[in-house]
Amino acid sequence: MRSVKEFEKKRQFKIDEICAYRKEARKNRALLSYKYDSLKFKMNIIQVFIIIISTMITFLEAVGTHYNFNAKSFNVATITMSTMIAFIMAIYRFFRIEENKENISQSLENHVFIINKLHKIIHQMENFNFICDESNENNENNYSIWEQLENNYDGEIFDNYISIKEKFDAQFSFQDSIYYKRKYKRDFLELEFTNKEIELVDKFKGYKHNEFILRLKGCLYYILCCIKRERVDYTSFMKKAEKGELKKMASPSRSKITHAPPLQRDNTYMNTTSPPDRGRVDASMFSIGRNIQSLHSHYVNNSSPSLSPSPAVIPQNIMTMSPSSFPHTDPGIVLTIAEAAV
Repeated sequence: MRSVKEFEKKRQFKIDEICAYRKEARKNRALLSYKYDSLKFKMNIIQVFIIIISTMITFLEAVGTHYNFNAKSFNVATITMSTMIAFIMAIYRFFRIEENKENISQSLENHVFIINKLHKIIHQMENFNFICDESNENNENNYSIWEQLENNYDGEIFDNYISIKEKFDAQFSFQDSIYYKRKYKRDFLELEFTNKEIELVDKFKGYKHNEFILRLKGCLYYILCCIKRERVDYTSFMKKAEKGELKKMASPSRSKITHAPPLQRDNTYMNTTSPPDRGRVDASMFSIGRNIQSLHSHYVNNSSPSLSPSPAVIPQNIMTMSPSSFPHTDPGIVLTIAEAAV
């Protein structure tokens, strides 16, 4: 019976092996990209040069029909230019620049394919759940699935990797490999720095950033209207982020509700108005205040109420109602009326 420890050791060894091949494939793809860009640049230069010479020949022939030039000199010039075009095209075909470019393009596509294949098999192996059951039959069935993953990698995927690597080795000479690897190490270092800076920016994205936005001021803002008027001071931001000197943005504070001072139990409430920013008092609350004052004068002072209370306008659950039930009324007034109801 296979133990979990032995399986984990074998799985980790296989994953490390595939990760190494994937890393190698990514590096080879970068080298192919460098060579592809170099060949494409050469092709563009040659084609532009041929277009310029062809245009000059056409121009001379058009001018020759309207002006009288020395026929001998004119023929020598046109023949020389035509010969230069033929010479350039011969060199272009001799070095097989177009053919090499197409082969490298195909090799790039193959490397993208194999990198994703390796990434997929790594994902399947990392997420494989090995079940060590007391039942030998279940254990063997689970291990057979793992063996299928291994056979899939050792067979089809690894064969494709070797085939793609053979084509890569055939397209790169030793000198090409040294030249493009030197370029790769510089760009790879820049890539790692860029990735770290992106992580740093993402980490401090919740901090104050207005001080790092540089804007044109004064008359320059209106004169230089055709250029970008704002730019980010990236260097200062990164320096402060690395030193931990960035200031975090303060979270918006909740507005505190200040209750109005309690009103007297006389006619003060009748003459009280809300502040201008509070809005007007609801008509219903006004009626409730008048009825409460009438009840107070009737039951406390033992006098006849000046106003007859109307039960329809006094809520039965006024003690349990929240101030938000009266949207246009100051919360302090609502609490004061509830106290008066007692």
